[in-house]
Amino acid sequence: MSSIAEKVIQVADSLKYIREATNHNDHPMIDRMLEYLGLPHHLSWCLAFCLWCWHVAVAPAALPFPKIARCSSFWEYVQARELRYRTFTPEDVRWGIEKPQPGDIGIFSHNPQKRNWDGHAVLVVRQINRKSFRTIEGNTVPGAEGNQREGGGVYYRTRYNDIRGLHLEGFVRPR
Repeated sequence: MSSIAEKVIQVADSLKYIREATNHNDHPMIDRMLEYLGLPHHLSWCLAFCLWCWHVAVAPAALPFPKIARCSSFWEYVQARELRYRTFTPEDVRWGIEKPQPGDIGIFSHNPQKRNWDGHAVLVVRQINRKSFRTIEGNTVPGAEGNQREGGGVYYRTRYNDIRGLHLEGFVRPR
């Protein structure tokens, strides 16, 4: 694992204490992550969590990702800039062409047929096999029950290419 990827996961692990106070995206650290992206409090924060972990890990260098908090917009942006970002699909992983690495950001979509779809972002900790991977993620729940993309804290999860109501679009890492 590269030293930057190790730092990204260490930062994420240091935030595993976060639990929303009233399940309305409310915690001082969540507020700080959203403010870093220039956003108001109480918004969905899964991608803000991922970007915050990268921001802290690479400081004082600039964040290698765009400050975009909507999963659909982020995914569209990174896919259009293949010289700066390496993106790959779950099919690439299933066929053994690519392998998710620690620190990669995974993007899931909900209703991908519509523009500006809702989604969920995760940080890869390690690949388990070609169909599953270990993650640490914000704005989720600890188990299979409950809202997988609007949860109440930071948790380690085992994810698969598809989770209830969400489809894995793919993974991204900076080049």
